[in-house]
Amino acid sequence: MTWGTRGSAPKTDARALIEGIDADDVTALRIEAAPANKKLAEVIELTKTNGKWVLPAADGYPADAKKVRKVVDALLAGRIRAPIASNASNHNALEVGDRVYARKVKLTAGDKTVDLVVGSARGTAAHVRRNAEEQVYLAR
Repeated sequence: MTWGTRGSAPKTDARALIEGIDADDVTALRIEAAPANKKLAEVIELTKTNGKWVLPAADGYPADAKKVRKVVDALLAGRIRAPIASNASNHNALEVGDRVYARKVKLTAGDKTVDLVVGSARGTAAHVRRNAEEQVYLAR
């Protein structure tokens, strides 16, 4: 999951999608891809143990730290502006609903956890909703 930060709009009105988390402090990452054809969702969970990224479900098998960092950096680099929707009835149409979504992402750093629902994408942007909120943003 990536989105670029380029664009013609001024960057001054954009703010971070995820605030208050430094990439070095991230200790867990969970990504759930939407189920296809009524099958179970695909989930990958990674945790940082003793400074190394591992897959707990695979008995602590080591993950590629560079690839994990690339995903974490992309999430933390995401920028948003004003909400494009703020009504829960629009969530499924934008693929950020409880039933219709592209991905659900959980990022943990210490005692801070951010839950995101990532939906349909357009170019270098994607619809994103913080799980506990109704507002939907176009993240770049």
